[in-house]
Amino acid sequence: MGLAGIIIVRENGDPVEAVAPSTYGWDDIPLIIQDIYFDSATASIDTGKVGQATGNNATPRQLLVNGTIQPFLDVPPQPVRFRILDGSTRMSYMLGFVTDTTNPQVSRIPYYLFSSDGGYLPDSVRKITSLEASPGVRNGVIVDFSNYANSEIYLMNFSDELRQGVIGSDSTGNHGSNPIKNKILQIRVGASQLPPIGAIPSSLPGIPVADTLSPDTTRTVRLTKSPSGGTTTAVFGIDDNQYDYNKINTVVKLNTIEDWTIRNETNAAHPFHIHLIQFYVMKVEKLDGTPLPFPDKYLGPKDNILVHPGEQVTFRARFNSYGRPKPFDTPGQIDSAAYMYHCHILTHEDGYYHPSDKTLGQFGMMQQFAVWDGTYTATALDEPMADEMVLFPNPAGDLLYLNAEASRVSTVRISDIQGRILKEQLLPPFAGTTSIDVSELGKGMILVEWISNGNRQVKKILLE
Repeated sequence: MGLAGIIIVRENGDPVEAVAPSTYGWDDIPLIIQDIYFDSATASIDTGKVGQATGNNATPRQLLVNGTIQPFLDVPPQPVRFRILDGSTRMSYMLGFVTDTTNPQVSRIPYYLFSSDGGYLPDSVRKITSLEASPGVRNGVIVDFSNYANSEIYLMNFSDELRQGVIGSDSTGNHGSNPIKNKILQIRVGASQLPPIGAIPSSLPGIPVADTLSPDTTRTVRLTKSPSGGTTTAVFGIDDNQYDYNKINTVVKLNTIEDWTIRNETNAAHPFHIHLIQFYVMKVEKLDGTPLPFPDKYLGPKDNILVHPGEQVTFRARFNSYGRPKPFDTPGQIDSAAYMYHCHILTHEDGYYHPSDKTLGQFGMMQQFAVWDGTYTATALDEPMADEMVLFPNPAGDLLYLNAEASRVSTVRISDIQGRILKEQLLPPFAGTTSIDVSELGKGMILVEWISNGNRQVKKILLE
């Protein structure tokens, strides 16, 4: 959609920081990779095409690194740390460093994977020549440029090595084939500098999987797809359901350890992301339970994993924070209790607008969970919620009308689909229809909440 950034969290007394490259902007550099539609006529990002197919027949995309088209980077001839984030809405990449872009397959140079989404790998770095990056996934790597002074190195995307079903792969077809096959980033290595500031760590303080104890509970989450009519060819969902803003799908007990098995029953790869916690991948299997090789990309504490079609991944997690008392399954409680798990491909987790027929795509590969602390809170509402509110028209223009009844002051809160609050308004007691001015809001999908005496109802409205 737009630009993206990262937050770097450093821990006091971290032994790796004393060894590894850690001078921000010199030998510790974030690389945020995105593909965007760039309208050269208006010099702006065209967010309206986010759901469009990414193949060669689609409008060409531009590749950004840290918000820059055709980027380059000057580095010293020493080990350099890159904190890599795939910030694309849909695309995955197979990343490799090469010395010769005309012969990239044979000119690759090795580099070292040493951290994942939430921290360091267990025990030691892993020497690799390629790394799969999928939307929302973060990885820390170190590239040793000591032998490449006064030369150019290129970060390349080897899209032909991405597997079938991954959006961005050559083999997936027009909906996912990736026209971006050339270099992602030009790296200019400077003159020799002695001594190097950082080194490749010989050991890492990550937590081995064996030390994550045994589970109290096991769960299965199915990534599913079902036929539909209209302008979409299929509906992606979780457990054959689409996202319901007013429903908590899973309740986890505070201070317990759980194993979740994520089953991909669709023909597309999905980066499964969960909020609040970090997890450790325990095993990778075919859907029939046949063991599969354990890739380096699944090592370390994670919150996002690319699950391939016909496979299942089991992870283990401790839910040890932000527990709340029940009930939290009523509309007035959900907003303060819920955390998300979802596919990190934007057009799979959220709906997107079809301008041709003014319909919303039926996508909602997202669900909510809450952490229960084992206690209960009694609730006694002295005013029941009136009949379900009615909002009209939909789509709406400058004015939106709410039909309901409230004997006390109530609140209307309007947010975008990312949850950012756009407007909040107090309504005096009313019965019947009252108007809401939305003329100052931009076009697009909004969420309208009506909160009356602690009860809450939510509707989606399209502004045009």
